[in-house]
Amino acid sequence: MVDSLLLSLNAFCQTLLPIVGVIVLVFLCIALRRLWKLLDALIDTLVKLDPTIQGVNTSLEKVQAPLDTMVNLSKAVDGAQQKTSDFFNKTMQKFNHVPSQEEIVQPGENTNE
Repeated sequence: MVDSLLLSLNAFCQTLLPIVGVIVLVFLCIALRRLWKLLDALIDTLVKLDPTIQGVNTSLEKVQAPLDTMVNLSKAVDGAQQKTSDFFNKTMQKFNHVPSQEEIVQPGENTNE
């Protein structure tokens, strides 16, 4: 009984296997064709996008010079602010200096001793 079942399954699979193989090949061809179309569309899109990218590059090159000027101006302003801050800090230190007891000269004392 098991032998007859296996023999009938073998015969069935021998007929079914080529049919399934053909169906898989057809689906594989369809998938490859769609992939090919997708790649063609992608290439066309990239070709159409190239002038836009070149236009953006040109615009960026035009904008770069004013940006460099702004960076240099910003550095100059930062340097001037730092110098001004240093000047006022040194000036305030001189005016806020409290003389010590040794630095105070009493009237009538001789400092040349």
